[in-house]
Amino acid sequence: MPAYPEPFPVNLLPVTADLAAFAAFGFHGGETKLLDPATWASVAANAVAAAAGAATATSAAAALTAAVAAYKVDPVELAGVPPYLDCHFSDKAAIRPSWFTRASTAWEFDAKGILQPAAINEPRIGFDPATGRLRGYRSEPQRTNLNQRSRELGNAWYTATGATVSSDAAGGPWGAATMDKIVESAANTSHYIVSSGMTVTAANADYTASCFVKAAGRTRGTLRYTNSGWASGVAVNFDLVAKTVTTSVIGNGAVTAADIIDSGGGLFLVWVSGKIDTTSGASTSGFLTLYNADAAGALSYLGDGVSGLHAEQLQLEDGVYPTSPIVTTNAQVTRSADSLSILLSDLPGYSAAEGSVYAAFTLNRPGNFSTTTPIEIGDGTFNNRIGLFINNANANGGFMAAGGATQASLTQGGGAAGARRKAAMAWAANDIAFAAGGAAQTDNAATIPAPLDRIGIGRNNVSVSGMMPMFVDRLTLFNRRLPNATVEALSA
Repeated sequence: MPAYPEPFPVNLLPVTADLAAFAAFGFHGGETKLLDPATWASVAANAVAAAAGAATATSAAAALTAAVAAYKVDPVELAGVPPYLDCHFSDKAAIRPSWFTRASTAWEFDAKGILQPAAINEPRIGFDPATGRLRGYRSEPQRTNLNQRSRELGNAWYTATGATVSSDAAGGPWGAATMDKIVESAANTSHYIVSSGMTVTAANADYTASCFVKAAGRTRGTLRYTNSGWASGVAVNFDLVAKTVTTSVIGNGAVTAADIIDSGGGLFLVWVSGKIDTTSGASTSGFLTLYNADAAGALSYLGDGVSGLHAEQLQLEDGVYPTSPIVTTNAQVTRSADSLSILLSDLPGYSAAEGSVYAAFTLNRPGNFSTTTPIEIGDGTFNNRIGLFINNANANGGFMAAGGATQASLTQGGGAAGARRKAAMAWAANDIAFAAGGAAQTDNAATIPAPLDRIGIGRNNVSVSGMMPMFVDRLTLFNRRLPNATVEALSA
């Protein structure tokens, strides 16, 4: 879908039922379909006519009725004025080649929950692999996977103890049968694989270990990130049935965060972040160990010689949260940062005196770590800028700075990692409003920064080094200061 201009105001029709009846018309579960008003009657008639048999036709009609009842007004219609930028990040075509850079390849889930490659300087449009829901443009910082042979767990890079590795034993995140199986022995012992050592720049710095896993007779296991000899480090203990995790520390290790993420079809990403040794700032060797566990979660038990866990993409990266897969073979690999930036000179209609912004986005990391910027209009410095943010307390916010001084910083609401958020902000001299699902927060003493010359999406306009991973699925900018009631309605 083109990024600009929109040919007409559009309606949002969420289709949530009777997938077979609507499949012929391009509707898929969890998606939002964009329809112009003239298309409504046609869709209704065609949906019923295409159904095979009275029962299906009745079901199709009922589903359409429910969808109409769930009708949501598009942001452009709510505003009542045309935007000067309206990006629906449901397709890479929404992003002009001159706007985006990334100096490496990358991976992203498609609507079927399968990881697809993105070439150098190719933006990623992501979907939730468990639900198929569109998540939009993916923005991530630069990260390096220190672990080699990330998808080859039977390689000599790993040592198996009390277990063997059966290669390419099950379908995984790449769709094909590329997940390896850690098959436990029939002995009463621990059953695991451990990586070779990797150089960690500082033992007291945060690193994140992650791996895709799937049950293969065993539904519990443990992923550890430790130093040599397992004397110190952190661990995440996971239960694939309950979809829960607990954490533990070894020696002087310290856990920062951990989680289990449903990736659909019985596949899960398990991860833990933390410090190997809080008492040392020196470099050290880090090791990743993946254990099978019995039904009680014990790591040492009598195996049956056939059960285990399917696993793939064992990753170790610096930072406090996992990012998208960085595939390695015989050396560590770095994925560069995503950078989406638009020059205001590309967008006729921008007003330096007033404006409004609406954005829908998904924060793809736990809260309480660092400020994230879904959208920022600025001049390439922190001195002059307007934008939306999520602060380190996980609250949504709107901010403005002029001449290096904060003019407005308004916050409201929050949200869990993986939850879609909506926020809107409007501004004119001494007249600022922000909302994220509640009553508009206002500031009546603000100077509008000028001149501004660029828009950063999923990043600030100064540096990509401090980015947090997120998705942006809609961004709409207006050259008028919308009323407070409209700001509230946009974010509702």
